[in-house]
Amino acid sequence: VQSGKTMSFTGLTALALDNGYRVVIYLAGTKNNLLDQTSKRLKKDLIGNRAKNNNYYKIHPNATSNEVEDIVGHLESSDNPIILIPILKHSKHIDKLIQVVNSAEYKSVMKDETVLIIDDEADQASLNNFGRKNSKEEREKEEEERSSTYDAILRLRAALPGNTYIQYTATPQANILISMQDLLSPKSTYNLYRLGSTTVAIFMFEYLCTCCESQELVAQS
Repeated sequence: VQSGKTMSFTGLTALALDNGYRVVIYLAGTKNNLLDQTSKRLKKDLIGNRAKNNNYYKIHPNATSNEVEDIVGHLESSDNPIILIPILKHSKHIDKLIQVVNSAEYKSVMKDETVLIIDDEADQASLNNFGRKNSKEEREKEEEERSSTYDAILRLRAALPGNTYIQYTATPQANILISMQDLLSPKSTYNLYRLGSTTVAIFMFEYLCTCCESQELVAQS
């Protein structure tokens, strides 16, 4: 559904820079074309033809441990750029990013800084879609089972001392109807926005900090 989601989280990225965030992670869909589309839009809209904007935004698509030195170098730059990391919403790619944020060099620079995580098309692949059997006994045994991408997202969040996790989707039914006990269930107030005559987008905000009391951010219209 074309509802302006990319434009919205691009604007949110600019606000993140203004408010001192150093890293933004984008779970940019499950297909390479969606990842490429997001990376190009971020570059076009945030950097464009202004050479000086290259000093403020550094884009690292599908970052791996091989890029730790470059990412840390940008974080230590006197220009204080914000690091943008679009990745495929796939467990293997998320695991590679977890290696980056778990590296000693990254932790030394970031310490307890909060990272912004933007989950695009949050109803797709992010939620726990581990198959349930019909038998009640089998369902009870599988209660703790997790699908690979869902599990990887939870482990990514756990690897970050503090993170703001924001879900974007124009088809929010699955996110709203999952168990409120689910770790990716929207914990804060959410608003539905009608953009045009037919499309609806939902923005859900949740803040998790493992180093202090949890807080929540409420969506503002």
